[in-house]
Amino acid sequence: MLHEKSLNEPAVKKHTSSSGRKGTLSLADSEELAKLFKVNVKKIHKPETRLYIHWVVQELLHRPQTFELWQKNRGIVATRELFFEWRNSDQGLKIFQQLGSASSKPTRSAASQHEQDQHFDKTLLVPIGIPGCGKTTLAIALKKLTKCSHTQSDDITTKKTGPAFIENVKSLLMDKSGPSLVIADKNNHLKSHRAALVELIGKLNEGIQVKKGKGKSSRETELVRMRVRLVAVTWDLDAYPSAELHQIAAQRIEQRGEHHQSLRPELTPGGLEAHDAILWRFLKTYEEFDPDINPEDQEFGRTIRLKFADSIENNLKDLCAELHRISPGLVAGEGTVSQSEMEAALELARAYKPHIKKEMKVEGGLQHPRYFGIKLEINLLALVAELLGKQDGRCDGEEEDKKRVRAAGRRFFGELVSNGRITPNPHLTLVHQNQTEESEGMKRMWETCQARVLARKVDMQLQLGPMLIWNDRVMVLEARVSAQSAGQLPTDLSPQLESTRYHVTVGTANESIKPVEGFNLLHRFFCTTPSTTSSSSQPTGPTTHGDDVNDDGQVHSIELKTMCVNGTLKGLA
Repeated sequence: MLHEKSLNEPAVKKHTSSSGRKGTLSLADSEELAKLFKVNVKKIHKPETRLYIHWVVQELLHRPQTFELWQKNRGIVATRELFFEWRNSDQGLKIFQQLGSASSKPTRSAASQHEQDQHFDKTLLVPIGIPGCGKTTLAIALKKLTKCSHTQSDDITTKKTGPAFIENVKSLLMDKSGPSLVIADKNNHLKSHRAALVELIGKLNEGIQVKKGKGKSSRETELVRMRVRLVAVTWDLDAYPSAELHQIAAQRIEQRGEHHQSLRPELTPGGLEAHDAILWRFLKTYEEFDPDINPEDQEFGRTIRLKFADSIENNLKDLCAELHRISPGLVAGEGTVSQSEMEAALELARAYKPHIKKEMKVEGGLQHPRYFGIKLEINLLALVAELLGKQDGRCDGEEEDKKRVRAAGRRFFGELVSNGRITPNPHLTLVHQNQTEESEGMKRMWETCQARVLARKVDMQLQLGPMLIWNDRVMVLEARVSAQSAGQLPTDLSPQLESTRYHVTVGTANESIKPVEGFNLLHRFFCTTPSTTSSSSQPTGPTTHGDDVNDDGQVHSIELKTMCVNGTLKGLA
């Protein structure tokens, strides 16, 4: 809809000028505008969904800033909360009544209201997440603990995996002699994936004609009807920034190593960790499970929510407890499964090795890194907290002015911590792809970094400090490559690498602030001009850098002790 709005800007402006009271729309107006956005509301029969479309059109027309961060795959949860708030307002309730449901407020899902009164032949467990959630590990452990059928999308080798996966799920659900619990093991991170499963369940509930005999000559058919309960298994992905999700998932993929069909920690010819790039693609395309908004998700009668960062043991216990609560016949209740049985199931799951190994599919645009950098092997939050000193601000032998600055730094750092804005995956950028076109020195640096990454010669050592620098938008820590690590590079690059001043971004005040602000803040503080050959060039007079740095925000700094830390040279996307 954002794209269609940009293509139809003149028509949208015309509606803006002709619409009624500022900030509101009638249902008729939103229907006309929805057509411009290629949405046919006449095909939408659920009042809740039609209400959401009306609100989105209204926001796009009068408050387009609501969706500014969506194109960066951010701000989605905040936007959902705004919709819920409006939905319960006088205006939202009035519009909902006009849609034909005046008796009550919008509800989450009609499917869940009648579930307890129904008999089900099968239960379909549908994980909805990203790689690294632990979907297959949980499925294999669950299969050890109880009778269940398990089909895995990654095992499919045909060209069109989507239809083949649906057929596999269908086969297991229609097997009347098979287990009552079926696991549809796939990320199911797109609404279209869930819609395909919902459509299948709808057909099974209505009945499917199948052949009675097994031979080719048999033409007699019978109607087979299976009542299937849909259970979604989700993780609290919305509780973490994308970078932290990526970091945790990437570590898990690296830990399992070669034990996966198609997502393994391998290097592309360009020096990029292929699984890093693939993970970012999943994070950018992930469509949150939300029965309040998505029609595809409203047919799921039950939802089990697990903790992404929790251990597989705890998630398995929670999964079993919730399944038992939904239907005691699916899995034994708490206390019935012994600790040894649980451990045996987990041991089996951890030892799992797939029989199929497929070539990793990495798109052309993801073959090469955007930059080479050094990934720090530190807990940045703990490190900076230690460097800033005691909470009471008393640092022996320090002047009063320095104490005040330290206290100010501790306050801003505290805000970053409380708002979840500390960089979860800290790194130092050595060379960006754009720089190779402007400087022979940086091109040589790129080639050297690429060769070392491909040769797995990636151990590096850094010096962090002594300067911690911040304004009201970003905090950075000065950094340099150690003489020992710089000396491992070719002699024409070693002096440049050793003398260059780099930075590590501690955190930013909000998600709209670009990482380049930390880079510019470093140069603003040291009165240097960024050049194409290094991160810090010769000193110049005090300069400003336009919109990239908030010139109204005073720049603060404090000198800390220098610390040596280890890092890993990596190609990064």
